[in-house]
Amino acid sequence: MKKILLVTALISAVLMTGCNETKKVIETAGTVRLTGNYTVTQITGTPLENKDMSLAFTALDKMVTGNSGCNEFSGNYSIDVLAISVGQLMATEMYCDEPVMVVERAFMKALKETGSFNIEDGILTLYSKTDRSALLKAKRNG
Repeated sequence: MKKILLVTALISAVLMTGCNETKKVIETAGTVRLTGNYTVTQITGTPLENKDMSLAFTALDKMVTGNSGCNEFSGNYSIDVLAISVGQLMATEMYCDEPVMVVERAFMKALKETGSFNIEDGILTLYSKTDRSALLKAKRNG
């Protein structure tokens, strides 16, 4: 009976380790796929005229940085397959004309509400974590 329990425990440990390693590989693949620089083209379906809005994701330190139209920002993110969570963002505190600030606030809100992403034909789409609506679209640079 002790041998059966020991064998069962060993098999369980191997399977759990295998699952964790598989999860790490999937997470790394998703992070590498997301890595790059993007120009934001839409926020909540509205095309942007300001081509200065940008995002950059780095895999090594899992940081997101960019320009929100008026201010620079940075923060961390975590990823699990196609699920993404953007952490607390730090930003400069310049004030621009009100129309620019309205779009900037929408941009920052979209990042905070992001729950998943997809990249297709060089277009990054960030989706809401609550209803899966498209929050933001950005074109990969280069």
